[in-house]
Amino acid sequence: MKLVDWDKRLFDYIETVQDEPFEWGYHDCLTFANTCVQMQIGSGFCDEYLHRYDSAKNALVEYRKFNTRSEYKDFLDAVDSRLTRIYTEYPPRGTIVGRDMGEDKVVLPIAFGVVVSDLAAFVGNKGLVFLPTEKPDIFWSVT
Repeated sequence: MKLVDWDKRLFDYIETVQDEPFEWGYHDCLTFANTCVQMQIGSGFCDEYLHRYDSAKNALVEYRKFNTRSEYKDFLDAVDSRLTRIYTEYPPRGTIVGRDMGEDKVVLPIAFGVVVSDLAAFVGNKGLVFLPTEKPDIFWSVT
């Protein structure tokens, strides 16, 4: 697969969903980031965990099940086992980004997004939100 192919697929997908509102299990931070990975390499990093929830409450139940039943110490450990964590101030396009949600966290300790330029795209209530990357962000290489 040529770089141009995955780059175009990724940005076509982002353009398609940029105005889609947040919806648990269908267009939330995890489904968005997972689809961004699918656009780049053909499969996502957490396909088997998606679409099992349709509310914050159900997502929390699924997350707790994951934490008690999986071989991973937590969800970030699972992501690290499937994508390569990178340490950089300037992540390349297509890099998956995790941002600490602090007191705003609902289920996962971080919000997932994707780097699109010097900005990262995250799912917001009324569509994608484009924000600069920050020092405490976590980055995973996809390609």
